[in-house]
Amino acid sequence: MLWLGIDDTDMLETLGTNKLALHVASVMPPELSVQIIVRHQLLIDPRVPYTSHNGCVSLRIDGPLKIAVGDLAARLRPIIVDWCPVGSDPGVCIADNVPDEVTQFGLLCQTDVVNQRTARTLAANHGLYLESFGGTGDGVIGAVAAVGLLATQNDGRIIHRGNKRPHWSDITGSQNVSDLLDWGVAEIRCLTTSRRVEHGKVTLSKRLRPNLRAGQAVLYVAPISMDEFSGAEWQAVKVV
Repeated sequence: MLWLGIDDTDMLETLGTNKLALHVASVMPPELSVQIIVRHQLLIDPRVPYTSHNGCVSLRIDGPLKIAVGDLAARLRPIIVDWCPVGSDPGVCIADNVPDEVTQFGLLCQTDVVNQRTARTLAANHGLYLESFGGTGDGVIGAVAAVGLLATQNDGRIIHRGNKRPHWSDITGSQNVSDLLDWGVAEIRCLTTSRRVEHGKVTLSKRLRPNLRAGQAVLYVAPISMDEFSGAEWQAVKVV
């Protein structure tokens, strides 16, 4: 099993890192499987340069045999280089083990300003693969942070999970609670009361994006009045 972190791969007018992560999943060789893709929120602060919302993305990749970090890096390099526009600052981190210090770094990136040197030193000390593909190189910060945050199993919004069908990115609008559970959401919970929701309909904000909580996909919702057209009783709530 490998952890992969990607950050700073886009410009304002181009497709974002989420789309790149989904593309990476789509071109993986048959012997490898992207089990989960998660978008993590980092610090929003005027001292931090970022494209739009300062998010980074992590992927967990499994295979029938031990996957070599170098082999995966060689596969990903041309894919990411071809995808990223001029002016972006893409960085990639790959780990076959995530020490607690890397997780703590990820958590720190959500609350404080950190620098590229700290990320590079941390990766070198723990034998993580870390590479910048251009620009300022600052993408390595979010790339290392993404790996650490995914290892918590308790952070971020899930973009993709396993081979669930329909694809979560294609699920929009008003959906039955029972269908969402069938499609792989482990729990639907009221944000204010923590009560588990087992019946009715949920109106999604844009598309299905549950949170990663204790290793499970948890969708948070808030009650709304019945809609005469959709019959929805709950509104999905964005929780970072």
